[in-house]
Amino acid sequence: GGAEAAQRAAALLPGYGPPDALYPAAFRGRWRVVVQVVDVRTPQGEESAPAAQLRAARTAAAAAAPLVFDARFLNAEGSGGVILQSEGSASLATRPVAGRVRADRGFNTEQRAAAQVGSARPVAQWEAGSPNVLTLTDGLGGVREVKIIKR
Repeated sequence: GGAEAAQRAAALLPGYGPPDALYPAAFRGRWRVVVQVVDVRTPQGEESAPAAQLRAARTAAAAAAPLVFDARFLNAEGSGGVILQSEGSASLATRPVAGRVRADRGFNTEQRAAAQVGSARPVAQWEAGSPNVLTLTDGLGGVREVKIIKR
């Protein structure tokens, strides 16, 4: 439709980014993710790193247990996106790509946030048709909005 055509056209403009990141079909389904931070470095100096994020990273590195949560990847429908092929390699597709999947970022963000210590029933708002914006309400009154402006 008209909205999809507008999204495809906007994806080619600097700063608007492609419609979404696509992954190989082998990613389809639900996965158990285990995250273990083993090191935190600040090559540009600690003063250049946001203090809260640096503290959180160091806390994660000191944790005895890894962060464990579920993630899922769904069939990619609609207007194409960036095809992630291998590390450092990507190509832009502005038309639908058969056999590719996209991360369900709403689900994945909620799951990761819920697995973190002190989390209280997070709720993510994300739509596959507008994949560059995600809003996470942490359940304690905090709201974080993430906007992808370039991939």
